[in-house]
Amino acid sequence: MNHILAVVMAGIIVVSAAPAAENRQEEKNGEAEAVEKELAKLQGTWELTRRVGNRTVRSIKVINGNKTTLTRYTEDGEVFWAHTSEFRLTITGKVRVFTFFNLAVTAGPHKGGRIEQPSSFIYRVDDDLLTEAHGLLVDQSEEEPRLVTWKRVKDLRSLGSNFHVDDKGIIRDSQGRSIGVWGVNGDSATELR
Repeated sequence: MNHILAVVMAGIIVVSAAPAAENRQEEKNGEAEAVEKELAKLQGTWELTRRVGNRTVRSIKVINGNKTTLTRYTEDGEVFWAHTSEFRLTITGKVRVFTFFNLAVTAGPHKGGRIEQPSSFIYRVDDDLLTEAHGLLVDQSEEEPRLVTWKRVKDLRSLGSNFHVDDKGIIRDSQGRSIGVWGVNGDSATELR
C-alpha cells in the first residue's frame, strides 16, 4: 500500500511540476525578448555635455552590439579620457539595469588600465534620451546618487568641427578615433544603426 501511495504521489508531483517549469521557460523567453528590444533601442551614438567645476566636458558614447566606447573631450576638443567596455542588460521587475565590465582605458593618464569587475546602473531610453541613474543599487550605498541624461546624435553637424567622416563613412574625432558609422549625403550625415 505504501508503495502505491508513493507512486501516486510521485505522479502528482511530476504532473504539477511540468506546468510550473513551462511557465518559468515562458517567463525567461519573455525576459530575453524584452532585453533584445532594449538592446536595439540603445544602439547608436549618444552625447553628453556638462559643467565639471569651471570647465565644460563633452562626452560621446557609442553603443554597438554589447560593447561601448566612451570618449571625453575638453572644451578645446582634446581627448582627456577614453575607454571601451562590454555590457549586459537585465530587467528585474520594473527596473532596467545596465552592467558594464571588462573596461579598458584607451586614452588619458590611466591609458592601458583595466577594470574587470562589473559595475551597474539603472537606465531608461525614451526615443532620443538615455537616462542613467547611478548610485542607487543595493551595493552602491557609498556612492553619491547621480542622474545623467544623454542625447542621441542624429546629425554629424551637431558634433561640431572636431569630427569628420572618412571615406568609409566612419565618424572620427580630431585624433582619428572612430566613434560611429554614418551615411553621408552631400553635406549632411545620419547615423546608421
